Amino acid sequence: MEMSKAWSWGISGHNRTYKAYPEAYYKEQIRLAAELGSKIYCFNYCPVTEDEFAYLDRMVAEVQAQGMDVMLITDNYSLSPEEDAALVGPIAARYTKDSPHGFIRYFRIFGEQDCGALCESFPKDTPIGQEREHFTPEILDRWYQKMKATIDAIRAVNTDSRIVVSIAHLHFGFLLGMRDRGLTWDILGLDWYEDMGPFSELLDPLKELFPEYDYIICESNIRAGDDASDSPAERWQWLYDGMEDCYQDDKVIGFLFYELLDEVYLSGYSDPREAYFGFVTCDAEGHIGEKKPVYHRVQELIRDQYPNREGLA
Repeated sequence: MEMSKAWSWGISGHNRTYKAYPEAYYKEQIRLAAELGSKIYCFNYCPVTEDEFAYLDRMVAEVQAQGMDVMLITDNYSLSPEEDAALVGPIAARYTKDSPHGFIRYFRIFGEQDCGALCESFPKDTPIGQEREHFTPEILDRWYQKMKATIDAIRAVNTDSRIVVSIAHLHFGFLLGMRDRGLTWDILGLDWYEDMGPFSELLDPLKELFPEYDYIICESNIRAGDDASDSPAERWQWLYDGMEDCYQDDKVIGFLFYELLDEVYLSGYSDPREAYFGFVTCDAEGHIGEKKPVYHRVQELIRDQYPNREGLA
């Protein structure tokens, strides 16, 4: 198969408010992402104050200095549509292609809002989310208004950045509801983990339902349940197989791993396995430790078998 489109590997981190990602170590965090072979570094942040914008300036500058693009998640879930637009508009205006502050190539709108919308629609007996009927119209209406206001605010001031709308699992019904209401975006983002099955279960129906979009895998990993720092690389074979499957799929243009560093303080979280999603160990104060076997194996695969590609993005 002739590969004409761009392909970008990437990895997610977080902003400085997360214990594993303090600003004191931001250059080391970004360096580790680039050394892995990433071309996209993803994190969530919505600055308002001068100090917050100055932090984002530093992050964007360092990501670009390391040869990567920024994917910024706008995760302001509780605001009104008007407040969403007022928050995101200045960010999009500041980080255009020719801006002295740097360029944010990808804006990921909210991220996994489909999960909350599904649980809110059917709090006692949540269906899988494949159908429109799995989401109540009122909740879809509300999210359409929020997402449209955000997208319109970005497009009004920045036509260079690309807008990513994402879902988790098989929540196609949420996307169908947004499309029915007239929402458009640039790239369809997907969160898919080992316990959800092979990538074909996601991509095959999606290509039938949404042939108009290219896709980026925005989050993927196995759910190990411990730090796995001494485990053999083969433990992550599902992930390596998924890398190959997605790399060979002509609709997929990127794949991001979740996430760069362990967040061990999440051990009491509803899903404690998230404490050890990191490709690199990290203590509760953000001190970076050792690279796990998965880091080295993914780095090798990107370098030797599945390189990043320039082309039509």
